[in-house]
Amino acid sequence: DLDGNEIGDLYCEEKLKIKRLSEFISPSISLSWLDLSNNNIEDNGVKLLSQSLVVNNSIKVILLNKNRITSMGMYYLTESLKFNSSITKIHISYNNICDEGLSYLQSMLQVNSTITHISIKNNIFTMVGIEKITEILPFSSIIWMDISENKLGLSELALFGEASHSSKLNV
Repeated sequence: DLDGNEIGDLYCEEKLKIKRLSEFISPSISLSWLDLSNNNIEDNGVKLLSQSLVVNNSIKVILLNKNRITSMGMYYLTESLKFNSSITKIHISYNNICDEGLSYLQSMLQVNSTITHISIKNNIFTMVGIEKITEILPFSSIIWMDISENKLGLSELALFGEASHSSKLNV
């Protein structure tokens, strides 16, 4: 649990911290839960971390809440998760992920069958992103998704309702 430890990439020293952490988790065989919430790691930090996730096969849960991650960071994360077969739960709430980020998530869910739980609470996507993600949900391994605090309207929520009827999804 490294929640709130200021290991972000805002300054050179912090960039070194995330790089060291990334090097540590690459070969790790005993680390199963990684909480990096509240660290301001931003997109560049996610890029460094994602390189480790490609080769790590022990982490089951990763929490990246409140890290100022945008859709570019989501791209790095989802690209690495296409090759990761151990992570089952991802929390990327309270970031700045927009519709493009949900497109990356959709693309990753087409090939990753181990992720079952996703929290994308309080981000900045719209109906366009919701349509993208709900298209893949019935064909994915997702059984739980937290989309709360996203200022969704009834039409967006209806899409999740339709997706959950044709799958085992709990929204």
